[in-house]
Amino acid sequence: MANIKNEIHSKEKSKKKNYTKSETFMIMLAIILIGTGTGLGIYYGINKNHNGNTIPPNTTIPITPINLNTLNQTAIPGKENMIQDDAFNVFINNNKEKYPDLESNIEISSFIASSHTLTGKLIVKAKTNSTKYTGSISVIINIIGKINLADLIKTTKIHSVNNNVQIITAFLAVNSTSGLIESDLEVTSYTLATTTNTGSAIINAKTDNSDYTGQVNVTIEMLGIREQILQTLRNAYLNNDDDGWIPAWRNYFELLSETVNSITYVLTNEQLKDNSQIQETIFNQFRTSILAELKNWNIPKGYRENTIKINYSSFNITNETITTTGEIALKIYYLNVEGMNFNWFKDFRFEIKYVIAD
Repeated sequence: MANIKNEIHSKEKSKKKNYTKSETFMIMLAIILIGTGTGLGIYYGINKNHNGNTIPPNTTIPITPINLNTLNQTAIPGKENMIQDDAFNVFINNNKEKYPDLESNIEISSFIASSHTLTGKLIVKAKTNSTKYTGSISVIINIIGKINLADLIKTTKIHSVNNNVQIITAFLAVNSTSGLIESDLEVTSYTLATTTNTGSAIINAKTDNSDYTGQVNVTIEMLGIREQILQTLRNAYLNNDDDGWIPAWRNYFELLSETVNSITYVLTNEQLKDNSQIQETIFNQFRTSILAELKNWNIPKGYRENTIKINYSSFNITNETITTTGEIALKIYYLNVEGMNFNWFKDFRFEIKYVIAD
């Protein structure tokens, strides 16, 4: 049995090949060459450009800059008083999602704001030191749309007036922050107020106006006593009616003390010591006030400006009020008889408010 095992072991041993040193070297060399070839193939396969050319080791691959004219050119909405930074910010916002680094790489080349009739333009260009962007882009700024009057107007009720010109004047006075001027507007229809009914008017933006559009309906307040008298005075003149003209002035005179008393006068301490200076100061402001009122109502020169007078007897002066009695005088001429005048004199008790000048 032992002989059989030894015989089998001897045969298996005889099957193993014994290699010489030279044969072993050749086998190892072949393995090294195969490994080197495989590694180089992988390296050069990775390090090739898109044209199939091999890129040498340690070479920086250049980045192609983005041309600005390929960016979003959506038109910028126009608006009043737009400045170049407004337009620039809109352009940045239109592109920031795709190009988050855009703002730091570009700058404004030129800017033209739009108007109500013309488009504007924004041109931006790549900064000279930018490596990510190149070129420039032009973006349209849309025309500013006309502003509707209804969006500007806060007050549509005005005091009683005498004609369509005064309607616009009164309308602008109660909407002084609107930015509107008289030449922007026109009255297309109106009904004047009376002592029992309010009036109304329709004010339109002029059709040739480039900034505004639309219309507003205006309410005219009923005539107060003062307005009624002034309107009667105006109508008497228009009708060449002395029978209405003379009593209308009489009624107006009844109101003049209210005019004097409604003004707060500015006086110095020195003027308060001298009755003549007090009288002169009060007269000057009073005269200016009534002349402006008569002019506003288009009352013709049926009176003589240089005959307006205020005379006082004495003054009782307190810390805030001057109390006195006196008269107002004014010379008026007839409408139908040339050169014929009549004088109105009215005695009043005045309570005049004043403040001390700084």
